[in-house]
Amino acid sequence: MSNKITAVTDLDIYQMAEKFSDRVWNLVLQFSTFERDTLGKNLVRAADSISLNIAEGFGRFSYRDSLRFSIIARGSFEETKAALRKCFRRGLISREDLKLFAEEIDSFGPKLNAFIGKQRQFVENSHEIHETVTPEYDHTMNKASNFYAEFEIAGTIA
Repeated sequence: MSNKITAVTDLDIYQMAEKFSDRVWNLVLQFSTFERDTLGKNLVRAADSISLNIAEGFGRFSYRDSLRFSIIARGSFEETKAALRKCFRRGLISREDLKLFAEEIDSFGPKLNAFIGKQRQFVENSHEIHETVTPEYDHTMNKASNFYAEFEIAGTIA
């Protein structure tokens, strides 16, 4: 049995980013219309951008491109943290919610940095211009994808 990563959803870092952005979404749904239209939408976009950039980097055909999108994801992570701090200062989230987000942030940040560090090593050690997508990932671009089936398997579609 192979441990190769064949889909972005196989990555722990991607799964963590998805869960984190879902928690942000659920938080923002509780905001008033004004709060959602100002800081809330920006917070959701920043949080969603973390996993979206990891996914985009995963689909690239070079280590360098994958690394670039992971670094963008890191920037979105920092933007999300800044927005959460603003939410707290403006009384939009409780101290308890802030502590829960802080636990996720404290766990996710170092893992994202390690992921970027591993990608950076592959970039520094590569000598070819066109390499197989990202480190340790088995990308079979010819394989048919069933995006909808992923939701059925996860039980999110009735």
